[in-house]
Amino acid sequence: MKIDEYISSLRDKNIIVSFYNKQIAVNAEDGVLTPEIVSELTSKKQELLDFFGAVKKGKQFEPIPKALEQDYYPLSSAQSRMYFLYEFEKTGTSYNMPSFYRISKNLDISKLEAAYKELVRRHQSLCTVFKLVDSHPVQQVIDSSLFELTYHQCSASEVDSTIADFVRPFDLSKDFPIRVSLVDVIGQDYLLMSDVHHIINDGVSNEILMRDFWSIYNEDVLPDLGIQYIDYAVWQESNTYQELISQHKTYWLDCYRDELTTLELPTDYSRPANPSNKGKDYKLTLSKKQSDQLRSVAGSEGVTMYILFLAIYNVLLNKLSNQTDIVVGTPTVGRHHADLEGLVGMFVNTLALRNKADSNLSFRDFLANVKQNTLKAFDNQLYQYEELVDTIEIPRGTGHNPLFDVFFSYVNRIGNVDINNSLDITIEPHGVAYTSAKFDLSFEVIDADQISFIFNYRTDLFNTTSIERFSGSLLRIIDEVLENKTQLLSEINILSDSERTQLLVDFNSTSVDYDFDKTVLDMIKNQAVTRPNAEAVIFGKEILTYKELDLRSDLWASNLMTSGVVTGAVVGLMMTRSSEMIIAILAVMKAGAAYMPINIDLPGSRAVYMMEESGCSSIIANIKRKPTELESYSWISVEELDNEFNNKKKLPIVKSDSLAYILYTSGSTGRPKGCMISHVNLFNYIFWSNNYYFKNPEEGNWGLMTSMSFDLSVTAIFTSLSRGKKLYLCDEGKSVDQSLLECFTNPSLDTLKITPTHVSVLKDLDIYNTNISTVICGGEQLKKTHVKILKDLNENIRIYNEYGPTETTVGCTVAEIRMDDNKISVGSPVANTRLYILDSNQKVLPIGVVGEIYIGGKGVSKGYIGNSLLTTERFVSIDNSICYKTGDFARWLPNGTIEYLGRIDDQIKLRGYRIELGEIENRLIEYSEISSAVIINKQFNNDDCLVGYYISEGNSQIKIEELKKHLLQTLPAYMIPSYFIEIVEIPLTPNGKLDTSSLPEPEILRLASHVDPSNETEEKLLTIWSDILKVEKEKISVTTSFFNIGGNSLKTITLSNYISKIFSVEISITALFNKQTIKSIADYIITVYQLDNEAENESEEKVEILL
Repeated sequence: MKIDEYISSLRDKNIIVSFYNKQIAVNAEDGVLTPEIVSELTSKKQELLDFFGAVKKGKQFEPIPKALEQDYYPLSSAQSRMYFLYEFEKTGTSYNMPSFYRISKNLDISKLEAAYKELVRRHQSLCTVFKLVDSHPVQQVIDSSLFELTYHQCSASEVDSTIADFVRPFDLSKDFPIRVSLVDVIGQDYLLMSDVHHIINDGVSNEILMRDFWSIYNEDVLPDLGIQYIDYAVWQESNTYQELISQHKTYWLDCYRDELTTLELPTDYSRPANPSNKGKDYKLTLSKKQSDQLRSVAGSEGVTMYILFLAIYNVLLNKLSNQTDIVVGTPTVGRHHADLEGLVGMFVNTLALRNKADSNLSFRDFLANVKQNTLKAFDNQLYQYEELVDTIEIPRGTGHNPLFDVFFSYVNRIGNVDINNSLDITIEPHGVAYTSAKFDLSFEVIDADQISFIFNYRTDLFNTTSIERFSGSLLRIIDEVLENKTQLLSEINILSDSERTQLLVDFNSTSVDYDFDKTVLDMIKNQAVTRPNAEAVIFGKEILTYKELDLRSDLWASNLMTSGVVTGAVVGLMMTRSSEMIIAILAVMKAGAAYMPINIDLPGSRAVYMMEESGCSSIIANIKRKPTELESYSWISVEELDNEFNNKKKLPIVKSDSLAYILYTSGSTGRPKGCMISHVNLFNYIFWSNNYYFKNPEEGNWGLMTSMSFDLSVTAIFTSLSRGKKLYLCDEGKSVDQSLLECFTNPSLDTLKITPTHVSVLKDLDIYNTNISTVICGGEQLKKTHVKILKDLNENIRIYNEYGPTETTVGCTVAEIRMDDNKISVGSPVANTRLYILDSNQKVLPIGVVGEIYIGGKGVSKGYIGNSLLTTERFVSIDNSICYKTGDFARWLPNGTIEYLGRIDDQIKLRGYRIELGEIENRLIEYSEISSAVIINKQFNNDDCLVGYYISEGNSQIKIEELKKHLLQTLPAYMIPSYFIEIVEIPLTPNGKLDTSSLPEPEILRLASHVDPSNETEEKLLTIWSDILKVEKEKISVTTSFFNIGGNSLKTITLSNYISKIFSVEISITALFNKQTIKSIADYIITVYQLDNEAENESEEKVEILL
């Protein structure tokens, strides 16, 4: 290994080798320098001296000059980041660094106090305060003699509460950034409590503080410090330093040239708009054997343990997210110069390590990539993280950290030296369970004789059960790596045997032994025999009994056969909703053929395509005018089918594997595709429906208001008729509103199957009471607002959410939905159905991980008629059986139900964030003045933006800014629609689904993007922005994000300070992240003024009353 590569590999371990005073200086956290590494360094000393001597002329090795004495000093880059975080969370303790030690009673208290005072004098960073001067953060050194150590006494039972009271927020503008307290625990040892703010401290500094403190206590002589931290902060602003980092900057900007998608881990709870920093730790330890085996792997692959575990962590994140582009944050020591050795301060930089976990890579190859990327990152670590996120275009918000929400750190504890060796007192760490988390998920590796891990996680997002499952997955990855380093990432299994059994067997335990030799025709025939005079089909005033339905469908079937329809043929149905339509459906099936609905308003060219592809040559119609394009086909009228004088044909025995119907659905290529549904498919679904939905034999009188080309009609027609119940048909001439009103007010009906968009329409209908007791929703995503609408109509109504593509016969999962359900799931698989959630390599995904739904079982159709290529593509073999590849996103929930997340090709990714539009719609409808809402994604100026469409409650005049405030209470800023448009009704397709093409285009999208100030507050804010951002006012729109025109995290502090001075309004950094435009900030300020004036007026009124 070349000497420069060797130095880079040491950096990988957070060991910094530098050259100072003609000597090699080595800087690392305590315990990292093992005897083996020290020996290796010693053997390479001359090589290192030669290397550094050759490059000594480089500016990196020039001494850092002492800064001129001044009242205020700039913040270093790392301090700027920490100061912003402090301002962002002023009342929090996430960036406190407390430590606790039990010390024997032979401690000399006077020496302890003197040692701390000397320590604070020695390190100026410990007597530094931070404040805003001219709206810019600066640091100021204060008199170190003012520092005081406090003393307490408590009982053993009060120790925990004493510690809790000790760790509290710092006021960095006036507090020493270090506080120390000695507690006399009655009857036990002393408890020494120390807390240092991260703005002047890091891991190495902590070690220096401990080492220096006990050296001073022991009256050892310490060498003078050549410089102080403020000298380093000033040096960072010099041309010398800026030239040094220019190449490093180029490297990082190149790393993030491509768009980045936010990592989506399988959380247990929805992400809050403003997550707290509440967290927990979960620890596990490997055996000595496994630890040694991993060291052997690292050695054989030429990588450090740091890189090995970073790669393993990346694989875990890849498996948990089903994403390949992974960014992990990691700390670096940040002491690149020999002058920094021995200084206490915040030097740590964070590196955003980006790796691509390509499933086609072997673990060995991926490990090599991680090594290469990591070494390059460490070689370019001078460029500060906060400067990177300020330079690249990345969305800002309070819900996520920029670039990453997961973190990795590595600590080498092999060969740790006990500080007690040099003291005559006993010192033991006093362990404290921390309850904070800076990131969604942090992974710390503690490399000791037995390697251990700590997962730190946000309790806002995860419960302990999930973290335990993640830990189990990590252990299985380690086992797989130890067993075979060359296996592909796609082949690495993170599921335990019990998890795999749960997903494949327990969640799919749906086998039911039906008589599959029968068909739905047999079920309906049985009703005609057992209850011939019962009402079967009602259309207006026309009523068909089961006997009449059976006889007429027999007659029609015979006449179809006479007209040339043969077994296995396809017969088109171009009919309006009527009794004849139901007769025709049954007649075609009895003739051994399959029916194919053709909407009467379908474009002629599309109908011709369907006829040609399906091989259909005959059309049954009850319409007066034939489409011109279809005139060449054989048309069969109702009158011909009612002819009783034709010779009666013997009807064939319909086999269960023959086709029952063909439904055409839209295709991604623009060409529709015809799904072939067999009798066994249909029988399985209908038999299951009858048993599942209806425990009461009196229930099941259906209303049908949807098109027969939509498979919601299949449920209503065959479930009602196979049970001997009534089927009510709504006239197609009526509007959706009228049909819904008719169904929900008809006292003879108790069951409906409709779409969620239909449910939204119900909100605006005058329905005060209904006899409908069962509503099955399908075809679209059901939301809580839909459930509320139905429950408001009838609190006892049973609501079912049914999911299923046409290709798997109407419905393949179902859930009964209740008002108190936290999530609206699509339930679990129906009878004789298997459902898998798989990744892009068709591997089973764990609970909670988003993947594609694959469906197997009795409902899987025969594929697409006339399109074998597409059939082969979408109907694939999984576990030795044919499954349909749905193109739908979902994930398993721990209770064995499925959360549906939308179409893969309809997923919204806005500025790197995956967004579920349904979540925004739910929050919109929670607003008291909105009855219905739809969110869609629009393109504007080559950028995506969200548009919210809403129907107001009554005649409410909705104030958009008030509406935005409501949304910001629960949603991050990036999920707030850019535009809101009021509509009077939600447009529907003929199948009752949302017709997005009919939604009005936002007027703003047709206008120029620049918006000038409209009031005095906006004018003043425009001046402030121009001053802070150094951008001409004419170039700033009041609707432009602060962060899109040069704003950054530090400048938000300046902005907050300006606003406070000019408007006398306090606005938090958090608020500025949520209100990123001049317009939204102005509206906020105006609202605050109004509230203040109202409060003042109210106060004056109260005074008058008292007088």
